[in-house]
This record gives sequence, C-alpha cells and structure tokens, in this order.
Amino acid sequence: MDFIAKHKTYVDVVLLAWNVMVFISFFLSSSYVYEGETQGFVSFAGTTFLLSPMAIFAFVIAAIQYYMHRGFVYVLGLIIPSLCIFMGTTRTYLIVLLCAWLVFIYVMLDDKRKAIPVFLLIGMTFVLIVTVSPISEKFINAMDRSSTLSMDPLEAFTSGRSVFWSYDTAAIFRDSPFNIIFGHGVNWIFNLNRAQFGNPLWAHNDFIQILSDYGILGLGINLWAIYALFKDVFRNQRIHPLIILVLFCMWAFNAFFNMFYTYFCAALSYPFYLLLVRYDYAFKKLENG
Repeated sequence: MDFIAKHKTYVDVVLLAWNVMVFISFFLSSSYVYEGETQGFVSFAGTTFLLSPMAIFAFVIAAIQYYMHRGFVYVLGLIIPSLCIFMGTTRTYLIVLLCAWLVFIYVMLDDKRKAIPVFLLIGMTFVLIVTVSPISEKFINAMDRSSTLSMDPLEAFTSGRSVFWSYDTAAIFRDSPFNIIFGHGVNWIFNLNRAQFGNPLWAHNDFIQILSDYGILGLGINLWAIYALFKDVFRNQRIHPLIILVLFCMWAFNAFFNMFYTYFCAALSYPFYLLLVRYDYAFKKLENG
C-alpha cells in the first residue's frame, strides 16, 4: 500500500494501459467466442476464465487509487473490469465481482453501521444488472439443460461439475492411507477423469484438487495459509464482521466452484482486497483520533 501511495504515476500507467486495451477489444469481433453454449467476451485473454481474474485484479488496483486520490477517472477503472465479467461466461466471477464491489462500497462508507442496508441495496441492484447482462444467457442455458435433457438440476447448474466432484472424492478416499494423507501428484485426478468420463479434467475445485494432489496434509496447509493471511492482516483491528464474511466468501466461492490458487491474477489480487480494508480501518482510526 505504501508503494502504491508513493508511485501513483506508475500505477496509473498500468491501469491506463490495461483498460485502454480492453476498451479497444470491446469493438473487435475476435474478442467474442463461444465457450460451451454461450458466446462471451474474452478480450485479448482468449478465454473468460483468464480475463475474469485479470479484471478482478484491475478492479482492486483502481479501487485503491480511487480511495487514495478520489479521481473520477478511476470509476472507469471499476466499470471496465465489471463489464468484462458481465459480458463473459463464468458465473462464479459474478459472486467474486459482487464481493469486490461490496469491499469498495464498504471502505467508502464513513459510518460502517450503514453497511448492512447498503449491502442489501447493492445486492438487489447487482441481481437486476445480471438479469439484463449477456451472462444471463448462461443461467438460461443451465435451466434449459435441466428441462430438455432431463439433467439433475444440480448437475445442470454446475455444468456437470457435481458429477465428477462426487466421483473424484470417492476415488480419493478409496485409495491407500498414504495417498490420502500425502496425495497422488498433480496429474492423478486429470488422468482419473479422462479414464472415467473420456475428458481430461482438473477438479475445478481447490479443495478436491489439493486433496487429490497433496492429500489432507496439503489441504491443511492451504487452509492454514488463508487463515494466517486473515490473522496477519487484521491483527489488533476491530473490523466489521460483515466485511470479513464478504472477504471470506470472495475466496471460498471462487475456490469451490472454479479454482482460486491456479489462476495467478485471482490469487495475487486477493491480499489487496484485505489490505484495502485494513488501510481504511487505519485511516478512519487516525481521522477520528
């Protein structure tokens, strides 16, 4: 945070370069591709699953700049990353984006006691925006799969993830105690799904993937790392429990439904959201004496 405060021009140039490139790509036909049944915006990333983590990273840097300098231009730095997700095909990042906006709104509130009603209003507004955005087709297609293909509603909603989650978890715990504790290595679940479903798939779930790769030991280390991050950033600070819940959901939802640690920009951006809340706490405390 000190680096960002001292190197405003450098950070501005990074934000400007990224946002200009994405803005130009809005008008290029090559930026729109079909991912499954739904066409989505992928910009220069080639896939919405890479663009969305970038957008979440760009969002938090713009949010920090706006908080520090209050320049209206940084609002565009919030809107363009949001459009990347609304125009994409990954529903998981809708929740991540909502959490990102809630963090931004929270730090902008002078009276944190207003957080609950304001969050409810933001949540309802967000749902309305989703219903009229291109990503709403993803929800429609999921419902269509459930009715026309007689798919289990959970299977349709998770795009089939629930099927191989169940199979993979059962296979992990059928193995030897050694592999359950220490894992099977990084390709085991990939090959398992290829043999069973004819499709080489990663788990699309941090907890199952880490359990498969590194066992209970690895999963424990991963969960400890998240706990340690929260504990270190918010040590000796009385942070509103609601924003702690929002930050936790931001990580947990992404980790469960998409994968968090394998997408570099998603993992890299996350501490910045925590640091923004901590920075706001310290600033408000200093402001109030």
